[in-house]
Amino acid sequence: FEKNTYLIGFVKSGLFATISSLVATLLSFVGSTRIANQYVARGPIHAFHIIKRSFLVVGIAEFLLYYAFYQFMMSIQYFASMNYFGPHICPLRQIHDAPSLWLNSSACAQLGGDLFDAARGTCGAMQLAIFSGFGRPCSTSRATVLCAAYDCYGAYHNIVFFKCPTNNCSVPPFWFGWDPLFFPLVPRGWLGPRLNMTLEEQTLRVTMEASEAMCGKRAASELMASSCGATHPSSAEGNAACAQARAAYFKAGDCVGDKEDDALKCRKVCQWALEDGKWQPLKVVLGKHLQGLLEVVLWVIRVLTLGRAISTLLFVLRNARAFCCTSCYRSGRWSWDRWRSPIDLLRFVDFWGAFDDCFPN
Repeated sequence: FEKNTYLIGFVKSGLFATISSLVATLLSFVGSTRIANQYVARGPIHAFHIIKRSFLVVGIAEFLLYYAFYQFMMSIQYFASMNYFGPHICPLRQIHDAPSLWLNSSACAQLGGDLFDAARGTCGAMQLAIFSGFGRPCSTSRATVLCAAYDCYGAYHNIVFFKCPTNNCSVPPFWFGWDPLFFPLVPRGWLGPRLNMTLEEQTLRVTMEASEAMCGKRAASELMASSCGATHPSSAEGNAACAQARAAYFKAGDCVGDKEDDALKCRKVCQWALEDGKWQPLKVVLGKHLQGLLEVVLWVIRVLTLGRAISTLLFVLRNARAFCCTSCYRSGRWSWDRWRSPIDLLRFVDFWGAFDDCFPN
């Protein structure tokens, strides 16, 4: 994460919201159960007095509920502010910057460069691709998805960033292979059902083929087929060659899996948007748009909590007699003069109904 304070705040706010809502739910459940039990066992009058003695508990539960809402909104604010790894692993570009000023030393930029070089080694020089805009198909004379993506990638960057009508301009490789496609690819000979691939499927296909080209999986597969096929010698040397070829194939498969995992991470983290004339992480953009709304909601919760706390406190103080002036049946008679004894103070904060058998005044 670019700023650990956002992560720490997100976790703490989520934890506080969970605990507060849990305690508020427990207090509300216990209060409703106490009143129902007393109504059934002692009648409505006794249940009514229990309700009057429970306003402090209800007020605390209400306060905890508002506090849980507040912390939940704070967690949303922290989440919207998080950048994950931000520009530390993502290619960074200010609009109108020259390619030499682009940050190409990040992990995802290096991954894009490696996949771009692998595609160039497989497909050769870029060929002309017909790119007509976002969301519209990009046609090419290539027959494979990887080479079609290679040509369309060059056409897209040349037209959008450099206003270059041909593919002869220098193309930055930083986003190749992991950045989502903005347009469907139409390789040569792709007709009918083969065009039904979604953009996500084509993106994953490009990542897979570029990773396989980079890791040499096809060459390792051919070597394993020739070394371990039906015609390979059954001697010790032949078995050793087969084992080595098989190990090389498995290692190439692990390499492909690692590159696909890296591409998935870059695709998830490096979702950027054009805002205020420059490219920024998507969560930063969302955080800016949500900041005003979140502040309004937080202030509403603060004012509501303060108002309800004052109202509940005044009500409790005004009805202190109902809370403290209670009577318990002791030694064959009711005692009415026990105002400030410890047991009255316990009744005042009796959240769980331990003194409900003490008949209130």
